[in-house]
Amino acid sequence: MMESSKIFFPLRTNANYFKSKQEYLDLKSRVKQSLILFDELLFQAGEYHCIVGPKGIIQGFKSHQKIGDEQKSLQLEEDEKEADHFWLRVRTTDAQPSESFTTIIDSPLERRFRSQFHTLVSEMKENGIDSVELRYYEFPDNVKNEIATLAKTELEELEFDTDNIFLKDRIIQNLNNDLLLMSLLKLPATIDALHAPLVLQKAKKDSSIIDVDINQVRLMTDTRNRKCLCDCYDAIDLSGLILTNYGKHQ
Repeated sequence: MMESSKIFFPLRTNANYFKSKQEYLDLKSRVKQSLILFDELLFQAGEYHCIVGPKGIIQGFKSHQKIGDEQKSLQLEEDEKEADHFWLRVRTTDAQPSESFTTIIDSPLERRFRSQFHTLVSEMKENGIDSVELRYYEFPDNVKNEIATLAKTELEELEFDTDNIFLKDRIIQNLNNDLLLMSLLKLPATIDALHAPLVLQKAKKDSSIIDVDINQVRLMTDTRNRKCLCDCYDAIDLSGLILTNYGKHQ
């Protein structure tokens, strides 16, 4: 019996498909092509979001269990036309109401990514397409640290279409994260035009190796062990309340 073929759609390296209506239509076209070429389509569950500017970055990954129905609606970057600034302000949980917040980041907004495949997969299933699946995957912190270390060594070696150091670092970390994920799953995958050019650059050099034993990597597929998951609100421990926001600069 012939083994069924499958292709993977990771969240981070497909985030640019959620930039505009045209980019999202390109994603739908890629999905339609994949339905013809492959027996099954595997989509990463959850939501990836990232806000970046010249003075900092806020990013996180929510598991499928922490996404509300309102967050599963399609939100494109071009629809957030009023947002031109973002900030991160904190204060301790035992602070008095009159106490002010401490500003960690206050920056103009350059890019905003928010990607999730729940809307797309629901639409396909409603149209009778059953060969699609959502499954949650995320790496524990020790693997993410290795990915971040490799990214720092590659920042000066690779060419980017942006001068923003925070955006460059995030693009290469996202790519390395998903390349390792593809390797573990042993599946071909699709990535967007923002990340694809770096694959060719990385293929030409010998240093693009994540120094971890793949056999020892724990690939988290559920949310029972919270310490092993990266979540925007759980992973940043400042022993207090964390507020993130973006909008029109006041």
